[in-house]
This record gives sequence, structure tokens and C-alpha cells, in this order.
Amino acid sequence: MTTKLKPKDIVYQTNPDGEYFGQNVLDEGDFCKITDELNLPGGCVIEKPPTKKGFWPVRDGDNWKLIEDHRKEKWFKGEQQVVITSLGPDAVKGLTKTSVTPPPPELTPEDFEAETRRRILKVASQARQINLIAKFSAGKFNADQMALYAAGMDWIDQLRTRGKQLAFAKDKTFRNDVHWPVLDQAVIDFVGSI
Repeated sequence: MTTKLKPKDIVYQTNPDGEYFGQNVLDEGDFCKITDELNLPGGCVIEKPPTKKGFWPVRDGDNWKLIEDHRKEKWFKGEQQVVITSLGPDAVKGLTKTSVTPPPPELTPEDFEAETRRRILKVASQARQINLIAKFSAGKFNADQMALYAAGMDWIDQLRTRGKQLAFAKDKTFRNDVHWPVLDQAVIDFVGSI
């Protein structure tokens, strides 16, 4: 049994791809003035579309079908959020529901050497190192200063050895101070005075 439609009745609008677009209200202009026959607006159908959470109705010939709809969901490609603009399972193919942080780059021996250099330069800039070597070479240090200089050189040797050990172990926490030898404050003060 077909229901006769009249102005102010609701029909269901689809877009050119057949996706449900919304409701449309019929008005006098949708009916022929001579025969009173309905001229259904383009893309409109009489049958109400079905609903189901996570799906969107799409017109397939004379029937509605439900297609997966992920358009209001958050999806990621690696760390980057992706805006879903189409229907169907292919719209999210290769994507994940959560951000995926890529693993950190593999540590190299250069990373550990750079940390060793950073720790040395924190105590003695290149200019201070040149001045220390010049005074040492010229014999300008007294016995106490020589002992402090020697302690500083021993500390540098310990740093280099520890850096190689950490590199061999591929310890990702190698920047943590607990892994490194501590320099006596008297040596730090001596270097700062040069």
C-alpha cells in the first residue's frame, strides 16, 4: 500500500554518491498543478533510511544499505591525526585508533662521545683547556695546582672510559648523572680560576 504524499510531508535527501544527506520537506512546488502528481526533488526518496551506531545509510538502487562510518572518530597515521572524510572500511585502512610514536633512533658511539665532550666542556671551555695546557707546558703550576691538574686529567680519562662502557652497553639512560664519575669541587674551582 502506497501512502499518498502531500505538501509538508518529509522525504529523505541523498547526495550524488547516494549517501543520506538529510530530510527535505515537500512543498506545493513539488506537485504538478494539473495532475497533482508528485515531482520528487532530485536525490530524494520516500523510504526513511535505517540507523545503526557506527554506520551511515547509503542508497543502493531502490534500497538503503548501511556502510561503516568513521568520520567523527579520531584516527592516526603514526603520530599524525587523520581526518576521515569518506565512508567505508577503506577510509581507515592502515590507520590506528591511537597515536603511535616511532621508536627513538638507535644510539651510536657518537652519542656517547658527544655526552663525554659535553661534560668536559661544562667544566672547562675550549679556551680554558688551552690555557691549562699552556700553563702546564710552561711549568707555571705549583705542587698543589699540579695535583689538581692531574686529578682533572684522571677525571677526563674516567669520563672517556665510562662513555665507552655505556656505549658498549647501549644504555639509553646514559645522560643520567648517576652513570658518570663526579669531579671534586676543588678541581672545578681550580679550572674556573684559570
